Amino acid sequence: MLSRAWQQKAEARRQRLRRFALFAVPVGLVLAVTAWLFAGDIFGADHPFGDARACPGSDTALAPALQQEQISLPLVATGLHYTTHESAGKPAADYSFEAVFHTTRQALVDYLAGQGLADPDRSAHPDEANDGSETGEPVGEGMGCGVGRITGTFVSIPKDLDVNRRFTVAVELGRDFRIPADPEVFVTVT
Repeated sequence: MLSRAWQQKAEARRQRLRRFALFAVPVGLVLAVTAWLFAGDIFGADHPFGDARACPGSDTALAPALQQEQISLPLVATGLHYTTHESAGKPAADYSFEAVFHTTRQALVDYLAGQGLADPDRSAHPDEANDGSETGEPVGEGMGCGVGRITGTFVSIPKDLDVNRRFTVAVELGRDFRIPADPEVFVTVT
């Protein structure tokens, strides 16, 4: 008699466990999928737009900022960090944008050509390739969100977008004053 009662209790426990599993598995699956879908929003909460590439204080996400500035970035842009700022009370033409990243030499050449800028390595000296270019420290240095201290030499290549806005591409130069294989690049619109 005792073993029959024990068997009934054991069967009742198994049935409760099965019911719990039928409930817990789907709920656990839904929670896991939800966490996966919103992980960027949850874990990137200290970054604007949930984008770890955006510097604190940025007020526009990357794609809309590029579209508004009517510029692009190279197809290869690793280690990208950017900041965006629209001046309060001013028209969108006063919008500013800064980005820093590394790219490949070929992607940079293609990018410069696409922007209507000459390859600095194709001239006697990098700052002679484009009108207004100059060698030194880049414009927009010191973004401060994942960007280390600048120690190298850059060539800054400006391009006027319209009357009040200037687009500048600053490209890291190697010791031989030529662009290395994996240059650091600053892109700014002021």
